[in-house]
Amino acid sequence: MRLLIHDYAGHPFQIQLSRELARRGHTVLHAFAGELQTPRGELTRRADDPAGFSVQEVAMDPDYAKHKYSFRRRRSMEIAYGRRLAALIADWKPEAVLSSNTPTETQQPAL
Repeated sequence: MRLLIHDYAGHPFQIQLSRELARRGHTVLHAFAGELQTPRGELTRRADDPAGFSVQEVAMDPDYAKHKYSFRRRRSMEIAYGRRLAALIADWKPEAVLSSNTPTETQQPAL
C-alpha cells in the first residue's frame, strides 16, 4: 500500500512507525514540518532503510518561530502550511494518509 505518514512535529515514534511499515512492504513517504522546534526523531534516510521508505520536509514560513505566539500570524502560517501539505498529498497520490500532531486548521486543506 502507498502511505503518506504526516507528523507535524516530527516526533520519534511516528518516524519509527513509518520505517516499520516500509519494512513490511509498504511504500511510505514520511512528511513533517521543518521549522518547528520540538524534540525530533531521526528524520533523514539511513543506509539500512528499506527501498520503499522516504522522508520529506514540508516547508513552513521561515518566520514561524518568531511569530508563534501571535495568534493571527501563527494561524495564517499554519493554514499556508496545510495548503503545502495538501499539494504534497495531491502530487504523491497515496492510498491512505495518517496525519498526527497537527493543528486542526492545518489539517483542513489536507482533507
